[in-house]
Amino acid sequence: MRSNLSFSYVADCVSQALAWLYFEDDLRMMRLYSARGAQEIASLLDELGGDDDEEAEAAQYTLSLMAAKIELDEKVLARTMSEIALDPYTKFLRDMWHAEE
Repeated sequence: MRSNLSFSYVADCVSQALAWLYFEDDLRMMRLYSARGAQEIASLLDELGGDDDEEAEAAQYTLSLMAAKIELDEKVLARTMSEIALDPYTKFLRDMWHAEE
């Protein structure tokens, strides 16, 4: 199917839609912490589990603030984000995003 929209734009819309399925209106507040879609959520989780201690600490701090802001238990938030990151559509988006680089 053709549209006059760029692939990056469509991929960004899909990324945001995937996150919205889980968080709905809370996603508005999560954007303040750079979690605007599935791709960014997956990146945050990568940083949490990464080897860079400073990056992991910043990601943990971000997760804590975000959980407090949307009034959700931090472990529940991390679990939900993990589901988003492991979703096959999120993996596809991330693979396509890195292929364009």
